[in-house]
Amino acid sequence: MRIRSLVSLAASAAALLVPAAPAHAATNGLYLLRDAASGRCVAPVDGPVGGPLQQCGPDSRWNLQSVGDGTVRFTEVSGEGRCLGVSPAFVYPTALRLSACGTAPDAWRVVGPHAPEVDALELAAVPRSGLAVVGDRTTLADGLSFQWIVQKVG
Repeated sequence: MRIRSLVSLAASAAALLVPAAPAHAATNGLYLLRDAASGRCVAPVDGPVGGPLQQCGPDSRWNLQSVGDGTVRFTEVSGEGRCLGVSPAFVYPTALRLSACGTAPDAWRVVGPHAPEVDALELAAVPRSGLAVVGDRTTLADGLSFQWIVQKVG
């Protein structure tokens, strides 16, 4: 009985030390970032406060590019070299926008699954901060919101 308790305790401690595994091996390709609650997708729309949600379709696709360190970048499909990252605008909650890849924090970790196919998107530069929905747009929030379906479409 005592040995079983020690083994159980050791397994629990090991589980706490191991970071959450990606829900899937995110491979380069076209993806939708779908909010599991509303079914809407993050749109690659330009502007000082970006990250709006819209009906999912060809205009809401992202190129997922592996950075090689366990993080990925979501780049717009148009090929202009802009990524989903943090806006320099001083607003709360922190806004997201498209900017030249690498010029703003824009490397993400796909963390999960919390439920089948539902992940969190964590900004690598700010651990435990992730993509969340506020109204009709996405923001960077404190904590991880397990609400995203990272759906490969091509």
